[in-house]
Amino acid sequence: MPDIRLATMTFALALALACVLSLPAVAAAEAGWMVGGKQLTGSEKLATTAEVSVATLQTANATIICDASTLEVSGGEIVAPSSAKLSIEFKGCQSTSATCELLSPTIGSEPLLGLELTLAGTLAVKAKLKPSTGTTIATLKFVGSECALAGTEPLTGSIGLLMPEGQMESTTQQIGLLGGAGQLKLGSEEARLNVCYTQTVSTDKPWRYL
Repeated sequence: MPDIRLATMTFALALALACVLSLPAVAAAEAGWMVGGKQLTGSEKLATTAEVSVATLQTANATIICDASTLEVSGGEIVAPSSAKLSIEFKGCQSTSATCELLSPTIGSEPLLGLELTLAGTLAVKAKLKPSTGTTIATLKFVGSECALAGTEPLTGSIGLLMPEGQMESTTQQIGLLGGAGQLKLGSEEARLNVCYTQTVSTDKPWRYL
């Protein structure tokens, strides 16, 4: 009897193992944009106006503050499965430096690409913004007889994009644009960027990246 029970148990274990090994492999779903509760295919346009709470750019010789309550987004869209593109225009910009004056209160970016989107923890989404062509993110013009940045200066490098709750479905997503030493330069000077704004899609549908 013990031999029969042992043989039966051995057969049952072998059968169970064979069943497990024969199960079809299930591939992990890749993260991607979702709009209106559905996986995005193609692209979805971003709204052209966004509310901004903070917009500053700082170098050793100038600090620029854009204090308009909104910014303009042109050509903006999220693209399946995991990229974005947009141009941003800031208004109400001025330099706080006594020696460097910003020639125009409007600063517009070149077309930018959002790449390398990744999930960060359980809520956030991170990405990198780069110019779609070349290396120039935006061009700023300064005046001032004693201004070290006088003339036309390109802002070059890359910008970190952070959606603090980008994995949660919402009609409005908070977006941070961040750049520090080693990432951004204004002319030959290291630059720091800090922007916080809220973005919707043009259809006002809830959206996220997951």
